[in-house]
Amino acid sequence: MQKLSVVSILTNLFVIPISGIITAIAFVTIFLGSFSQSITIYFAASNNLLTFIMMEFIRYTGNLEISFLWIRNYTLYDSIVFYSVLTLFIYALSKFEKLLVKNIFSISCFAMLFYYSSFDDAKLLADNKLSVLMIDVGQGIHF
Repeated sequence: MQKLSVVSILTNLFVIPISGIITAIAFVTIFLGSFSQSITIYFAASNNLLTFIMMEFIRYTGNLEISFLWIRNYTLYDSIVFYSVLTLFIYALSKFEKLLVKNIFSISCFAMLFYYSSFDDAKLLADNKLSVLMIDVGQGIHF
């Protein structure tokens, strides 16, 4: 069984900007460290606090029972269907005004998700054989 992260997009909306701020504060700390250590200690402490807050936020959102869905044989097609329906759902809910229409649309999206995700239910990896699945996202990090 595999997991599909539900809150990863929302978590990354917080984490990505904060990590940029942490990096900027780190450069300022290094630069100011050559002039005055009494000033840089405040930058370093704020950077440590910001890093701690970010890591605790990641730890909290990653451990939620609702933060992921258990998925069997989840493929690229399934992920495209999921995020397309999710995008449509969020966009349409902001456009609809009546509660009944929102409820009917929500149920329709849920049904579409299950219906279209079942089209390619095939076994991804063979049984009783060692399989290694690697995904390179092009960030320059090697494993």
